[in-house]
Amino acid sequence: MRRTTRLTTATLLALGTATAGVGLALASPSASAATPTPPPAPAANRAAPAPSPALAPAAVIADPMSVYVPLMNCRLVATATAGGKIPNGSTRTFQVTGTTGFPTQGGTSGGCGVPSYATAVSARVSSTAADANGVFIAYPTGTPVGQGTLYYGKGVNVTTGANLQVGTGGRITVKNVLGPAHLAIDVNGYFTPQIQGHVELDGTLTSGTPLVLSSTRLATGVFQLTTARDVSRCAAHAAPDGSGAFVANAVPAGRAVNVYTYALNDTPTNIRFTVSVTC
Repeated sequence: MRRTTRLTTATLLALGTATAGVGLALASPSASAATPTPPPAPAANRAAPAPSPALAPAAVIADPMSVYVPLMNCRLVATATAGGKIPNGSTRTFQVTGTTGFPTQGGTSGGCGVPSYATAVSARVSSTAADANGVFIAYPTGTPVGQGTLYYGKGVNVTTGANLQVGTGGRITVKNVLGPAHLAIDVNGYFTPQIQGHVELDGTLTSGTPLVLSSTRLATGVFQLTTARDVSRCAAHAAPDGSGAFVANAVPAGRAVNVYTYALNDTPTNIRFTVSVTC
């Protein structure tokens, strides 16, 4: 399991532009369509445990906080290996996410482990063997050219750290001004939206982050949220939302999170709740 760090803001450069009852379990890689077998209910008449500060529910907002996932340093682009120097005024598009298309841009075969749902990467951008002073401008593919990312000098190797926002098709575009010069990009982590949602009594998903796709109520006190990624190796937390004494238990299963809600007398009960997943 990778360790993640939650950021209050994702510092994404404009380059060129997460309860009372908590459950954690590992499950099969795919979610079953049949009603899941609920775990044992909490002991009767037992007060719901107070959530610890680290597990307190976070607000579900339209512009969610991001989660940073570190990676081993990995070569994504190296024009000195493939493609040659980027000429003055030219642009090139480079693959960032996925597992294909990297050798032709001088990157590591099989990619660097950046998933398709990543919104940006943390990277080191370098220029080498420049024929003249110049600047590389990196920006999300499909958006207008932004500001300079790396200013370089003739014959001097220059490196800077940058957060590069990912654009259409999981790619970035780099424009060179002057030079020509070689470009290298090494990634060491990526950013992804939190997995979070708020569910009504009838199973309706009333709000959520982009990785939460849908929610449904399978039976009294049994809900299932579908996500855009495999969460079977993640920690899921559910928190009752509203007045009254209830307990909610969340269990990740493949691309789904099953949530079981009870009254304190062990009776399955439909309640409103917030669920969050940390990977």
